[in-house]
Amino acid sequence: MGQAPEQHAVQGSAAVQAIKRPAFQFYPADWRKDSALQSCSIAAQGLWINILCIAHQCEPYGHLTINKKPMNGAQIGRLVGLSAKECDKLIAELEEAGVASRTDEGALFSRRMVRDECLRNKRGNGGEGGKEYGALGAEHGNKGGRPPKARGVIYPPSEPQDLYRRGVIYPPSEPPPSSSSSSSSSIKHTAVVDQPPDEPDGSVCVSVCQKMQEAGIGDANPSDAGLIVLVGKGAGVGMFAAAAQVAVEQKKGFAYALGIVKNKMAAAASMADTPMAAPAARPAKVDVSRMTVPASPDADVELRRLAADAQIPRSGAPPELRERMAKRRGAASVGAGA
Repeated sequence: MGQAPEQHAVQGSAAVQAIKRPAFQFYPADWRKDSALQSCSIAAQGLWINILCIAHQCEPYGHLTINKKPMNGAQIGRLVGLSAKECDKLIAELEEAGVASRTDEGALFSRRMVRDECLRNKRGNGGEGGKEYGALGAEHGNKGGRPPKARGVIYPPSEPQDLYRRGVIYPPSEPPPSSSSSSSSSIKHTAVVDQPPDEPDGSVCVSVCQKMQEAGIGDANPSDAGLIVLVGKGAGVGMFAAAAQVAVEQKKGFAYALGIVKNKMAAAASMADTPMAAPAARPAKVDVSRMTVPASPDADVELRRLAADAQIPRSGAPPELRERMAKRRGAASVGAGA
C-alpha cells in the first residue's frame, strides 16, 4: 500500500530534527471516533498503539524502521512480545481496515504522526518560506510561522485599524524629541500634572525609624501614613525615641509607639487651647517689728519677741500668746487715754 512521497518524507532543518521529542499528541476522542480502527479486534488495536510508541523513536519520524530499513513482522513481534505469525496476522488486519500504511520501501507508518511532524517542521523552520513578505509573512499560510503576540498595541485614530496586525510593533509616526536642553523647538506638547501637597521631609521619617529600630522596634516603616502625619505636625525624633522605649518595655510594636506620640501631641494641643487661670494674690506680709505700742516702757523688747514668735510657721498663734497680746493692746489703749 504505497503512499505519495510528500505524505511521509517531509524533512525539517538539521536544527529542527536535532530537537528531541519527549511525547506525541494523542487524542482519546479521535481514537474512539476512528471507525476504521474500531472495526479491528482489540488485539489489533493494542498492537497499533504499541506501533505508534515504537515509531515515535524511529527515523524518519512515524515510520517503523531500523537503521532506516523497514522492520519485518518478526522484528516487530519481538519488540511487542508476539510471534512473527501473530504479528503478521494483526498487521494484515490493520492494513485491510486502512489503519496502517506502507511506504514504497515497505515500511509501516502512521499517517497522523507524519502529518504532525510535517506541521512541526514547518513551524520550526522559522517561517523561511514567508520571510520575503516581511513582518506580515504569517498572513500567507504555510509560507511563514506565527509571530509572538504583542499586547498593549494602541492603534492611532487617524488610520484604519485593519492596516495593523496584532503582534507587530510599528515604528512611531514621529521621531522622539532631542535630548538636548537647548532645542526647545522639538518639544511640542507639555504635560500638566497636578502637584501633590507638600509632605514632610522623608529624611526626618527615616531618622525617626532609625532611632526606633535602635530602641528595638523592628517593624518601623518610614512610609507609614500615620508617621508622616505626626512628623508633619511637628513631632520630633526624641519624642518618637521615648515612645519606642515605652513600647519595647510593654512588648508592643510600631503602631503602639505611634499611638503614644499621637496621644502626647493631642494632649499638648489641648493644653495650648485652654487659657491658664491667673495665680491667686498672696496676702501682704505684715511686718510686726515695725508696730509700736505707745506708753509701754519695754514695748520694743516685747514686740521683738512677738515678732520672732510670729515667724515660726504654724496654723495659728497659741491661745496664751493671743491673750498676752490682747492685754498689751488693752494697756496701751488705757495709757493713751490717760
